[in-house]
Amino acid sequence: MSKRNLILSILLVTALAFLQSGCAGTHVGAESSEDYNENPLMAAIPDGVNNKKAMDAAESALIGREWTVASRSDDEITGKLKHRAFDAKVIIKIEDRNLVLYSDAVYIDPQTEKVSSGVPYGWLQHLRDDMQDILAVQAHK
Repeated sequence: MSKRNLILSILLVTALAFLQSGCAGTHVGAESSEDYNENPLMAAIPDGVNNKKAMDAAESALIGREWTVASRSDDEITGKLKHRAFDAKVIIKIEDRNLVLYSDAVYIDPQTEKVSSGVPYGWLQHLRDDMQDILAVQAHK
């Protein structure tokens, strides 16, 4: 294989991997919010972090990922985001020293406008990871 063909092959494989990663994490049609919510993602609240600081971490993660904070109480916060054909809502609750991420989302097909079940799983993972990072910092203050 010539050097030019090798470089072209590497570029094509890289482009394919990039395109596939853009779709990774979205569960359209395969999983409804009800199915996801039976075993939702969660972030453990470390010792020394009170509920107010945990809710602050959840709010910071939402805002950092450009979600709109729709409501907040002492033990629950709701975020909303419309992006990439998803109309998503996440409800983050404090349960048993965890921040639990519940999803209420639908996917709207851009070509047909058909609404189907969908969970923006990758987005929820990012929120969880951000919350874990923020909580870890708060635990060491």
